[in-house]
Amino acid sequence: GIGIVNDSTPGAYSMNFVFSDSSGNVAEALTRKIQVVDRTAPVITLLGKEEILLEAGETYFDQGAFWMDAVDGNGSLQSSDVVNHQEPGVYRLSYSYTDYSGNEAKEVSRIVRVVDSTKPELTMLGEEEIWLQLSSPFKDPGAVWHDSLDGNGSASSLGKVDVNVPGTYSLTYAFTDRAGNPATSVSRTVVVYEPAKIRLVGNLVEENLPAGTLIGTVVAFYAIDQNTSSGFRFALADG
Repeated sequence: GIGIVNDSTPGAYSMNFVFSDSSGNVAEALTRKIQVVDRTAPVITLLGKEEILLEAGETYFDQGAFWMDAVDGNGSLQSSDVVNHQEPGVYRLSYSYTDYSGNEAKEVSRIVRVVDSTKPELTMLGEEEIWLQLSSPFKDPGAVWHDSLDGNGSASSLGKVDVNVPGTYSLTYAFTDRAGNPATSVSRTVVVYEPAKIRLVGNLVEENLPAGTLIGTVVAFYAIDQNTSSGFRFALADG
């Protein structure tokens, strides 16, 4: 036969057959038509893991997939689906390919689970311990929170300070993000105190007393614990 058939390339080919005998008589030529077809689907191979766990806020880089076809060769694939790394959830990335002959490969997919497991942070504003004189006005400096996804804001406090009652009060600040992650709480101590009281005992002195004579005492009561005091004695000095 006369003609070439490329069995690696789909298409229509012709083979011509001719013959002449020893006397030079030529037979009627015959033609055979050959159709090379590609009916084999390509194969897709996923690169990387089928399921990925991604911490929210982290950038996601997809490894993609790889296709191979008996006729078309091979190449890389990227999914048209999108993973929102700022929004916790389950994302499916699909990879598909159709060769030049219209054969579709079996679709493969990857699951990306975006989770938020990072605790927010709390920062207390102002001093950890505040001393407040009885009946003085008090304004809580508060605390602020910061979260990689939720942003930042002011934290609410648990506790109450009664400025009219001496004592030690605790204010605790807490915050939980939308994913349910609680921040490590922080606390402030507020001490409401009364001013110190001083009591003088013996303020009259007789004449002509000898040096060293005890003539009185001073008693100071502590601001926080009025049941605790310190005493100081004073006497006449020589000369």
